[in-house]
Amino acid sequence: MADRRRPPAVPACDEPEAELDALYCALPYGVALLTPDLRYRSVNPALAKLHGLPAEEHVGRTVAEIAGAETSEAERLTREVLSCGRPIERQLALRPPAAGGPERLLDVSCFPVYRDRHRLLGVGAVVRDVTERHRGQAERDALLREALVARAHAQAAVVRNQAAREESEAALQEAERERARAEAAHRRASFLATVTQRLASSMDYRETLREVVSSAVPYIADWCLVTLVAPAHQLEVLGFAHGDPARERLAEEFAAGYEPHERSTLGRVLRSGRPEVLTDLTVEQLTELVSDPRQLELLQRLGACHFGTWPIPDQRGGVLGTLSLVLDESGRRFSDEDLELAEVLATRAGLHLSNARLYAERSEVAHTLQASLLPRELPSIPGVELASAFLPAGDQTIVGGDFFDVFRSADRDWTAILGDVSGKGARAAAITAAARHTLRTAAVVNSDPAANLELLNRMLLGDLGIPEFCTAVCARLRPRTGRLGVTLAFGGHPPALVLRACGRVEPVPGGRGPLIGMFAEAEFEDTELELEPGDLLLLYTDGVTDFRQAGGRGELELAATLAAQRGRSAAQVVDAVTESALALQGGAPRDDIALLAIRCPADGSGHA
Repeated sequence: MADRRRPPAVPACDEPEAELDALYCALPYGVALLTPDLRYRSVNPALAKLHGLPAEEHVGRTVAEIAGAETSEAERLTREVLSCGRPIERQLALRPPAAGGPERLLDVSCFPVYRDRHRLLGVGAVVRDVTERHRGQAERDALLREALVARAHAQAAVVRNQAAREESEAALQEAERERARAEAAHRRASFLATVTQRLASSMDYRETLREVVSSAVPYIADWCLVTLVAPAHQLEVLGFAHGDPARERLAEEFAAGYEPHERSTLGRVLRSGRPEVLTDLTVEQLTELVSDPRQLELLQRLGACHFGTWPIPDQRGGVLGTLSLVLDESGRRFSDEDLELAEVLATRAGLHLSNARLYAERSEVAHTLQASLLPRELPSIPGVELASAFLPAGDQTIVGGDFFDVFRSADRDWTAILGDVSGKGARAAAITAAARHTLRTAAVVNSDPAANLELLNRMLLGDLGIPEFCTAVCARLRPRTGRLGVTLAFGGHPPALVLRACGRVEPVPGGRGPLIGMFAEAEFEDTELELEPGDLLLLYTDGVTDFRQAGGRGELELAATLAAQRGRSAAQVVDAVTESALALQGGAPRDDIALLAIRCPADGSGHA
């Protein structure tokens, strides 16, 4: 009976060499055994295939003979193994001549082979062809590198795109900010240009103040008021405006009763000449602005949140007053541009206020001086009807050169004078005053109009020393019952016209005569004239006939207008002539107009 506990016996192999040979031949790697002198002793089929030669052709041949001249590394490797007596692994690149084709990459492992412990049999070599694996790894590495490079490029592109986006957004934001700044600058420039134009449109300083406050609201502030220093150093609110019609009445009441005390913000601004801005007003700050309880209540009801006060400078370095801008509960706050704009507005307001005040002062001076050169009123002469008109041309701050006067020169005689001085202003006023008073004095001393003009000519040439001249007509009036005798002399002046009672218009003979103040040897002549009842003598300056619309036919237009006034009073004739002259000059005279109508009434009565 067999023992089940013992394993079955393995039959002994009778052919161990054959099995090793079979294993040797089946290995997928190249295997070789080299003799100590480095000649092939045996190779397996894998190595023979790698070399491109049958295995039997390897035997007895050297590595160089089989692998060619590129085997120096292989020889060095085997010799190094022989010398050191230990295994060595290297990776070699070989291209055997018999195998042909491209270079192969080989992993070579060499080791010494001993028959016994001390007897060297030769060198063993195991060769593995890793060309394809290396190529695949290289391709994978290349693909990985390409992928990494592509990814890096993609990430760089993303970064560039992001940076470009950020730069584009930043550029757009900066462009938007620049556009906003440009629009704000354009609005400010347009605002200032409009304000300047509106301020310059009037020389009335109260109108200027109204333009200031109406311009500031609501562009800079919700409401605004202007306070000026009165001549008696008192403060007076002369302009206010509110952007909310519902609160305008409250603002008007506040402006009417606003009396800032000396220690208030407004008082400090007037003393220092520097602006002050109070923001987020508290009750204490409101009390600092006004002391009157009613004013404080109005400020609170108006919802004043921010209060700015700017000095209004004059041209002499002083302060005319203050510009106060207020922001209420609208939520607005003063920006830096608003503060700068408010200062510019206050400065321009000061310039135009100074000019308006100066214009008003000069106009008053000119008006006073002009009035002093004309008679306050025409006298009442029995048997003579008088009427006059005077219209200054151009700037009302400049004194004109036209003058006239009617005065008693003898017991029963009167003298009428009318003239026109070249130029305007102070020099013309000096000549006008000299001419008028010289003729008044001369007429009292001498009844001859020609002699009076001669005296005036000598006086202008010698005594005054002013290189100006004038024209004048001097008429001696001799009222008689039902008649009016007139003696006239002309000095470069337009000839007078006579409107007869029948409607006929006649120029007074005698011509214009020489200019007064131009020639030392000038001679003047008297012309006699008699006015019947209903006749009218018209003396005038060239402002009546000097206009373009008449095409140089001013005298004919005047004669036609005068002829249409038959039977009318002296005042009516003067009004008609004035109206016609203004109509033909577009409503405004190009030159001063002076008219003096002397009429012999049909009923014998007389009045001025």
